[in-house]
Amino acid sequence: MKRNRGAALLLVLLLVSLLSVVVVEFLRESRLEARTAANLRDALQAHALLRSGIAVGSALLREDARDNQVDHRGEPWADVIPPVPLGDGVLAVAVHDLYGRFPLAAVLNDRGEPLASRAEALRRLLEAAAPSDADPEALAEALLDWIDANTDGMYEENPDYTVPNRPLLDLDELRRIEGFTPEVVAAVAPHLDVRADPKVNVNTASVPVLQALHPDLGPDRAQELYDDLTETPLERATDLKNRSAMAGLAITRLVFEVVVESPRFRVDLAADVRGVNRTAQAVLERNRDEDRVRVVSWREE
Repeated sequence: MKRNRGAALLLVLLLVSLLSVVVVEFLRESRLEARTAANLRDALQAHALLRSGIAVGSALLREDARDNQVDHRGEPWADVIPPVPLGDGVLAVAVHDLYGRFPLAAVLNDRGEPLASRAEALRRLLEAAAPSDADPEALAEALLDWIDANTDGMYEENPDYTVPNRPLLDLDELRRIEGFTPEVVAAVAPHLDVRADPKVNVNTASVPVLQALHPDLGPDRAQELYDDLTETPLERATDLKNRSAMAGLAITRLVFEVVVESPRFRVDLAADVRGVNRTAQAVLERNRDEDRVRVVSWREE
């Protein structure tokens, strides 16, 4: 009888131990599912914040278009917008004028061949913007081989990627081009755009872009022009010739058409909801005549 009671006790203890393991595992799984659900909820809220950021950027650009016909670095859309608390999250929005950047596809003619003056302008930009240990000549050749229609260039044999021989679809493609290390891309990408429209808004152009615009401008004059345009933006593109940095330079040697208004912008967005972070980039096109801003591309990470 005592033996039966002892065996029963052992069986009870074993069952209690097994039940404890099951309960502990159930609680662990419950907590994991709760965290997963919370992260999913926060990720959805972060996505919603990013989409609301597009509305903010669009509203700024539409309001600006109604107010004036000139775009420059001193306008409200160009201001650094501090992170804004919204509900349980925080949203950061930054708007960039893409017409203040170098138009990469405009380097090519209708047959996909590099135009000599614009290819030289690309070299000047890379020399001004790339890290000091980079070779701007080699970078320019590799980039031109990537985008031009010619299949016989020095950099056509890329060991990792097929050279497409067409204009870039996105600046992320730069990372696939020989010589464009992460450091080089980080340095030069803020001065580039993939568009084919050969116009540049000098009011929002960086020093490397200004330097690329004219073969005789040089770094010192480009910096002088940048400072001048920051202080007093052009109201009319034709007035560029009257700025002191342009003294003695032939306006006819500008490699791109100078403008003072822009139809294409990029919005960088960052959202944080209880530690769940999401970022996005959107390209917006603005039509002043129709009072309309539309999203032409969206990438979320």
